[in-house]
Amino acid sequence: MIRVAHVMSRRIVTASPSDSVEAAARLMRRHACEYLPVRHRGRVVGILARGDVVETSPDVVSRRRIEAVMAREVLTVRPQTPLAEATRVMRDWRTPVLPVVAHERLVGIVTESMLIAYLADLVDDAARPRRSRPPVA
Repeated sequence: MIRVAHVMSRRIVTASPSDSVEAAARLMRRHACEYLPVRHRGRVVGILARGDVVETSPDVVSRRRIEAVMAREVLTVRPQTPLAEATRVMRDWRTPVLPVVAHERLVGIVTESMLIAYLADLVDDAARPRRSRPPVA
C-alpha cells in the first residue's frame, strides 16, 4: 500500500499568524511554493495560499497579518495515511493541500501537484517496456 510518506515533501516552509502577508509573499517566491502552513506554538493553525496573497490589496499588504487572510480550517493527514485516502480527502473537501502531521508536529506537506507528478511517474513506469526473460529450457 502506498502511503502519504512516499509522496510528501519534507521540505516545509512555514509562517506565523503574526507575520505580514508581504513577508509570506517573499517566502513563497524564494521557495517557489504555492502554500504555507501557518504554525503557532508548533501546531498548524492555518494555511496561506498564493491566492490569499494575490487577493490582498497592495496598499495594505505590508500591514495585513497572515491571520487575517489564512484559511483556518485545516485538514491534516499522517505519514502512514494511505495515499488513496488522502486523495479522497482532497477531492471530497476540495482542498489542494494537506499538511502532514505526526505526534502533533508538522513533518511534511502533500499537494495536488505532488499527486499528479506521482501519478505521471506510475504511468511512465507502467508504459515502459519490460525486458522479457529468456525461455527456460
